[in-house]
Amino acid sequence: MVGLDFGTALSVLNSIAHACRTGAAVAHPQTLATLLGHPQVFLQLRPVDPTWHTTSLFNVAREYFGSVPQAVQVVMADKEGRFPWDAGHSLGVRQPSLWEPYPGGWPDENTQ
Repeated sequence: MVGLDFGTALSVLNSIAHACRTGAAVAHPQTLATLLGHPQVFLQLRPVDPTWHTTSLFNVAREYFGSVPQAVQVVMADKEGRFPWDAGHSLGVRQPSLWEPYPGGWPDENTQ
């Protein structure tokens, strides 16, 4: 969760996990603000492109599960509700675009 302080990011991620555990329809891309009770934070879940699975971002998943399960990225909009793929997006920090194919060159790149 790029762009949020630790406490807010933890709350948002825990809310998403709780929604999933209770059977809420958390389809992606879906705006989650109302569902999660965080009306000031506009979010969407985007599927992570499988080309990212060989990077160091997913080392823990490979270590514990032997492979990378289907992953989604929680993407945050700016204060005007614009997402990184929208014109005029201005969050102030750059979120990695894991929904796009991996361009190469990630720090500490790891291959399976």
